[in-house]
Amino acid sequence: MKPAKNINRFIVSSLIIAALFSACQKSKLDVDTLVRIYVENVIIEETFASNQDSIKIKKEELFERYKISRNEYETELNAIGADQKKWEEFFKKANALLEDLKSTGALK
Repeated sequence: MKPAKNINRFIVSSLIIAALFSACQKSKLDVDTLVRIYVENVIIEETFASNQDSIKIKKEELFERYKISRNEYETELNAIGADQKKWEEFFKKANALLEDLKSTGALK
């Protein structure tokens, strides 16, 4: 075999292994944390609806506080959204958290 073919096979094999490994990794966030980020995102959007700059700043602060990027958050949310049962459970938890925040006076 030619050395170039061996290198190409090695590169392709390495890429396949890396892709499989990353696909098999567990979620970076647990569902409860993702629910909290989701709810806080909703609160930010409602609180600062008339000021897009404030929304952007507050969301950046939110993602920094949870040590997650916007992309990671959206990927996690999309993964849950792709499964209707998981999404329904997620949404129930989000609604419960919102109701809890309202009942304790944390939200008006």
